[in-house]
Amino acid sequence: MQASAPPFIGSEEAIIAHLFYASAEIQVVTVHVGGHSVPGRLLWPEADSRTVGFRPDTGEIADDAVPRPGRVLKVQYASLEDGYSFLSALKLVGSGEWRLSIPRQVDRQDRRLVPREPVISSQKFTLQLRAGGDNARRLLLYDISPAGIAVIYDPKLDKFEDGKAYLGVIHVPDHSGMRVRFEALHSHAVVSDPDQRIVGCRFRGLGFAGCRTLAEILAIWKH
Repeated sequence: MQASAPPFIGSEEAIIAHLFYASAEIQVVTVHVGGHSVPGRLLWPEADSRTVGFRPDTGEIADDAVPRPGRVLKVQYASLEDGYSFLSALKLVGSGEWRLSIPRQVDRQDRRLVPREPVISSQKFTLQLRAGGDNARRLLLYDISPAGIAVIYDPKLDKFEDGKAYLGVIHVPDHSGMRVRFEALHSHAVVSDPDQRIVGCRFRGLGFAGCRTLAEILAIWKH
């Protein structure tokens, strides 16, 4: 028997980061309503209503496929390599837009809920560990997403402890510095340079605004 896709059951913060990634990167989303499949795309999550938006494709909705508020819908979508799905209650049907509740769980095929964008080749994405002072060291980012970062560091100069929280400022191209709080998860050696290491980190308290900012920056930077 084939194993089912591993579910992600975790913090709402991580799921919100994933929804911002999906809103920015996924072009085609399908919402299943009874026997109908309605194509469209996700819109930015909103903090006030605690919902994520869905805009059905024009002319693709049968009259009996428009659901009523309160109905639980299945949402499915995929990137080039990964597939995702979640169940969500419909909160509001407006003019060309549905608002869905933030899901409690997202099922996925890959091991990471929010794929990170490799940025090391640009040498323009950095982390400043101390918020104040122009002379503070800046560390290069290996990759980044609305959920977290991977940082290249020299263990002789910088120390990261697994499970410990840190404060810093992320600098990205054509954008002012972004203050963040993050937790170090694990580190490993850089294959090409044994004197350096990479530490994977997840954001803490980035919120709706911070997730949206990073999702917009990455979408523009890649395209």
